[in-house]
Amino acid sequence: MGLPVLSVDRLVPGPVDRDRDGAAEVIDDRTMVDLRLAATLVHALPGITLRVAGARARFRVGHGVDGNPEALTPCGFRVAVTHAHHLRRDGRPVGLVGLCPAEVPELTLEADDGHAVRPGGVCVLEDGAGEGYRVAAATTLPRDVCRDELAGPVEGPEDAVPLGLHHDEATEVTLIHAHAVDDEELDLAVRAVESALARCTAAELLAELAAA
Repeated sequence: MGLPVLSVDRLVPGPVDRDRDGAAEVIDDRTMVDLRLAATLVHALPGITLRVAGARARFRVGHGVDGNPEALTPCGFRVAVTHAHHLRRDGRPVGLVGLCPAEVPELTLEADDGHAVRPGGVCVLEDGAGEGYRVAAATTLPRDVCRDELAGPVEGPEDAVPLGLHHDEATEVTLIHAHAVDDEELDLAVRAVESALARCTAAELLAELAAA
């Protein structure tokens, strides 16, 4: 039986080629996490595109790609990533079609005109209705844990920015988001989401160390 895969043209498990030594092209744990984060962001945020690149694997994930054989819709990609995540969580290895053995694919979030992706995966989008901006980032922490991590005292103006939390039960990723009506509020919203993401990332690392 072949190794389950994420495929550009198929969203179902299939075989993965093995090299001459029998080593499978398996996605490592960090890449699986990055795929979950990216799938959640691209699915939730029209205007954000994901590019996946390897030596032999290149495809794009974004809105408006129907009919493009080298692209996946955000919904389709989220389905594939969710299936792979569940398989991996159950102890089964998962591969990506087109990867060379031991290769780590490059995942790049890109923004359409009027939007931006900042370091760390913080996405800034202009509201299509002309009502300001939306700022968002993603963490693997559950919603309740994320809320507890962000419940600290207000130390700066950015800490007073209201933050929303949305948990994607399929990918098991929590979206951290804020809204701004003008450029002044946008600066604070970006700083608030970046600070929140930093806290959650630190908590993720501590949880990984505790489990090791």
